[in-house]
Amino acid sequence: KSSQHLTFIADGLRKRKLLDWTVYLAVPPELEILGSTGYYGNVDYQPSFPLTHLGEQAVGGRKMQVARIVANKPVMTGRHYIMSLFNAFVRTRNGLDEAEGKETSFVYWTEANDRTVVEPRQTIPVRLLPPLAGKQPKKLVWQLWGSSFGTMNNHAMREATLLTAQRAGLNDIVAGDLWTSENAPRYGIRHTMGFNFQAWSLNMKPYLTEHADERLIGPDGQPNDGYLCTTLLLGESWGAVEAKLQEKIEAKRPHTMDYDYEYPPMTGPHSCYCPHCLAEFRDHAKMNPDANLDPETIRDRYEEEWVDFMARRVAEIFRRFRDAIHRLAPGTKFSVYSGYQTPENPKRYGVNWDYVGELQACDHAGCGYGRPTDAIPATIGGLKGIPALFGAILVPYDTKETAPPVPLTKARLLRRALDSTGGVLIYSRLSMDGRSWYAVAETTRFVAAYEDLFLHGKRTPLSGNDEARVQVLGDGKTTLVCAMNGGSDRLSLSLSLPAEAGGGREFYS
Repeated sequence: KSSQHLTFIADGLRKRKLLDWTVYLAVPPELEILGSTGYYGNVDYQPSFPLTHLGEQAVGGRKMQVARIVANKPVMTGRHYIMSLFNAFVRTRNGLDEAEGKETSFVYWTEANDRTVVEPRQTIPVRLLPPLAGKQPKKLVWQLWGSSFGTMNNHAMREATLLTAQRAGLNDIVAGDLWTSENAPRYGIRHTMGFNFQAWSLNMKPYLTEHADERLIGPDGQPNDGYLCTTLLLGESWGAVEAKLQEKIEAKRPHTMDYDYEYPPMTGPHSCYCPHCLAEFRDHAKMNPDANLDPETIRDRYEEEWVDFMARRVAEIFRRFRDAIHRLAPGTKFSVYSGYQTPENPKRYGVNWDYVGELQACDHAGCGYGRPTDAIPATIGGLKGIPALFGAILVPYDTKETAPPVPLTKARLLRRALDSTGGVLIYSRLSMDGRSWYAVAETTRFVAAYEDLFLHGKRTPLSGNDEARVQVLGDGKTTLVCAMNGGSDRLSLSLSLPAEAGGGREFYS
């Protein structure tokens, strides 16, 4: 009852242009092929991948539903990965719940250049899983990073994806287009749009062409045509940034705007070495106002002070964005993504969550991935009440790697939900197969059923158990004892439950 995308790599062959590259996909009669989609179909040289249904045919001695997908422009090598793939979408036919658990297979084969290039039939083993029974939490954010969802050519396939995400209990998707803002809410899903100071986002180049003396001076001593001096950004020139921000909001109308900030403080988009910024740094570091400074001197002698200076400035920029977004688009939220709170994070990614928390500079924060046990409480403490989303990543996510992604599990997702204070983010959609969709659905229906506990309950260990495997969550009335096998081997646990927990019941049974 929900669709699964299949990813076909359309990266071509070296030194050969593929014309009329065609993929045939065959599925058993109890399934249907919904359609196909490419990405960035509005780009002149980028092919679309329209699908034609060929009906029931005999394939390898089996009755199969067959479809043909053809690239309507030449397929070439060396392009960005999202330009070098398409998705086909498959789901079970209505009324076939009895197919659950069945093992079957799909078949595909390809040809191009008048069949002078062919790929023989390939068989994909498939297992049908139970229907998705996820439930969308009301306050906690369960966010899916959309893998260029907003550039998907076929809007019907976008709808199929949103329906699957809804049934999995996801309530937020990262995209970047007006269509998602207008249509995702019909599925109970908010639209998060990333932004930054690149030309395709907050394009400051036109303003800086007219105000060349306001350009950021980079570590090479040269002015940058796309970045504004940070002192001016935080001061008299903020109006130019806000004007671009307003343009973006009016054009895309997102529900949340997210600044993914993972930039080293020496070379990031706000690392300015102009006289204004150097004077601010001298004041911050309590240096002689006449002290001679340049990027090399700072790197060699004052790196620690500069890292701290930049982390404070970045937090101030976040606060500016939060206030402006709230004012320009009431109800729209501002979020930030970066690494966990560690001594290395300000130096590596430019963010110190202590400063973000002091300024209450965003509405929620995202971190990932992995589970650094010391950094998680440090991050939550630094944010001082700002909800924190922690991430689960599917690897590999690079389509050049041929190993299948390791699927998500209930145990892994529940551990993230228990660690976080604001929800879970998942990276990313392209790597999701049925096992991952099902794990998300099973976890969200549990979290949604006890959302108040996840929001306000007290997390405690259970004596004699590793907290990574056993977590107790309670509010004095209800107690959850969460046992999680995060490994791949069988695990037996003997749990002595607190007497006040009562007899209880098993949620997953």
